[in-house]
Amino acid sequence: MKTLIFDFDQTIADTSALEPLRRARNWSSVYASLHRIKIYPGMLDLLEKGRSKGYRIAVVTNSPRKYCELALSSLGIKADAVVGYHDTSRRKPNPDPVLLALKLAGGTPSESFGLGDTVNDLAAYKAAGVTPVACLWGCVNAKELTMAMPCITVSSALEMLNHLITSPSEV
Repeated sequence: MKTLIFDFDQTIADTSALEPLRRARNWSSVYASLHRIKIYPGMLDLLEKGRSKGYRIAVVTNSPRKYCELALSSLGIKADAVVGYHDTSRRKPNPDPVLLALKLAGGTPSESFGLGDTVNDLAAYKAAGVTPVACLWGCVNAKELTMAMPCITVSSALEMLNHLITSPSEV
């Protein structure tokens, strides 16, 4: 089964407004501030088109799953699988969370894309056998991310959407 696996923070949405609260582990204030999260342009279209092309949607984050699930819900996003910080003993860059997401979503690594904004995201996808996609729109260090040798580098969700539309047989 084809799966689109996303990191959450700075890949699906700009969550930087919540970072000070998260660093302080002030989770009640984080949850009360979910309305401050901004979904990246084109992301809803990418998720919708991915589903229409037969992709399952999974999210793998080094954040707590409860936070991610509440944030996704606040953005109107339904995922087939969400794997968070506490769901595996080893986290990205280890492939364990990606492999768990694939298992929960019913995905096959060789038919899946992994989208992320950090070198650790890409390393986890590669180690799990998933095609790594460097997402430049939320990343802190684009040069470092591209030097991690992703199979695909995209500057916007729309660019990834165009890739899914124009090259469906690559996966």
